[in-house]
Amino acid sequence: MKYVYQAMDCTGKEKKGSVDAKSESEANGIIKERGMFPISIKKAESEVEKFENEENEGYMKEDSKKNLWVFAIAIYVIGILTGVALVHFIRYGFLK
Repeated sequence: MKYVYQAMDCTGKEKKGSVDAKSESEANGIIKERGMFPISIKKAESEVEKFENEENEGYMKEDSKKNLWVFAIAIYVIGILTGVALVHFIRYGFLK
């Protein structure tokens, strides 16, 4: 299994890399054997996992939050103008 790491070398410089190990603790040992101090160690993601995480990374970006806010206000105003409570829309559907 592949692990990616961030570590500090003996001069204090931050290094990044990867190691093949059976467990996180074994990866930790390999990094220490190389004369570095591990800062973080994570299991490397497969290409599919990377794609899925990138796809969901910006789930609620600022534009989406703004659009959701505008939508919520619009529904609220429609409810006030028509006299129909939002609960009615939720309970009975928008078109019924």
